Parts: sequence; C-alpha cells; structure tokens
Amino acid sequence: NLWGIGGTDDVVYAYEGETIALTPYSEPIYVQAAAEALQKAYARVTLAPNATAADLQQAINNVSEAGGGVVSFEQGTYVLNDTIELKSDVTLQGAGTGATVLQKSETLTIPDGQGLLYTKGGVQDAILRDLTIDVNAANAPEDNSNYGLLIIDSSGQKNYRVLLESIEVINAGMGLHAKGTYDLIVRNSTLHDNGWGKAGYYHNIYIRRVYRALVENCTLYNAAGGNGMNITDCEDIKVVNCD
Repeated sequence: NLWGIGGTDDVVYAYEGETIALTPYSEPIYVQAAAEALQKAYARVTLAPNATAADLQQAINNVSEAGGGVVSFEQGTYVLNDTIELKSDVTLQGAGTGATVLQKSETLTIPDGQGLLYTKGGVQDAILRDLTIDVNAANAPEDNSNYGLLIIDSSGQKNYRVLLESIEVINAGMGLHAKGTYDLIVRNSTLHDNGWGKAGYYHNIYIRRVYRALVENCTLYNAAGGNGMNITDCEDIKVVNCD
C-alpha cells in the first residue's frame, strides 16, 4: 500500500518496494507523486455508462480493499440514484470534463451530511480526475443544500492527501466543501453555477479547517448565493492563478 513515514519536515512514500522522496511536508504538492504511484496499483476497474450507483460503489470498495488502484469511466453520463462514498487509495479517472458526467438522478434526495460524492472521514490518497459532477440542484431548488463533493472528517477521523484535478462541479447547493482535511489539492478545475443554498453560506468552493492546501489554475463563477471560494479557520492555504 501507499503509506507515509517521517516527521513534520519531510515525508517519504514507499510503494511496492519503491521509495519516492518528496518535497517538504509543508508543501501539499507531494500529493501528485502519490497520484502517480497509485497508477501502478494492481486493482483496476472500468465502468460503462450503464453502470449503476451500486456498481460504482462496489468498484470503489473492491479497489480500496485490494490495497488501491483506479476506477475508470468510459465516456458518457452516469445517472446516480444513490450517493457515493469515497474510499482510501482509490483514483476515479474519467474521460474528461464534459465527457464523463456523474449526474444526480431526479429522484435522489441527498441525505444530510453527504454529497453526491463524499467521505466519512479517515480517507487518504483519494483522487478524482477528468470528470464532471452534476447535482441538478438548479432544476430542483427544494434540494438546494445538496453538495457536489463533500470531503469532511467525522468523529475525529481526518482525511489526508486528496487530489482533485481537471474536474467540473455544477448545479450543487455547494460545489465542494472540504473540512477536517490535510494536504488538499484542487487543480485545473472549474466549479460554477453552484451555491443554490442559503444566501451567503453556500459557495462554489468552501474550505474550512483544512491544513496545507493548494488551489491552482481554477475557474469559479456564477455562485448563485455565495462566493466563488470561501476560506475559514485554515492554515497554509495557497491560491494560485484562479479566476
């Protein structure tokens, strides 16, 4: 498995007998190396657009339990009639934003404390790439508190090393809410037409109690009731080249 050792100054990853020396622990950029290492994992599953939410959840569970790997999506729209829990050591790899779309079904009501995709805490080395998340809240304002991506801790269990790269999140009560997480990267992504919840409280991105994060080359617009990005109670947050 992918794992880290070392103190507060440096981190070293060991994977299948290989050692990867990475940048100082204060820099979240080492998540990229973790992402590349995960591509070498044994477990790999490919889903077609007729896959159900249950199929996707089972694939994620199986890959995580196998020690890590990649769940790949073919091009198409995947209509989800249930929420999806993200697990450790799993990469969700789409065919590109707009090409792979994970879309909330019109009949799904997302429960409190969940997002269309979410963590329960205790997740590490989770990666999402090259896909769109569409929550349909713009067409269902009664569901305006729904989250697209909810990356939060639970019962004191923090999340570590989460990479969101080349993703799009649209039509959510909150596009991305990250809380109780260490080493978060959001890169080359677009979050727009979110913020359908209570005015001033729901945003395209809301980062709270996150430690060491990089938001880079992202485009954020049309937050219906809030901000493009809202940051509170965080440490060591870098925002670079975002519109």
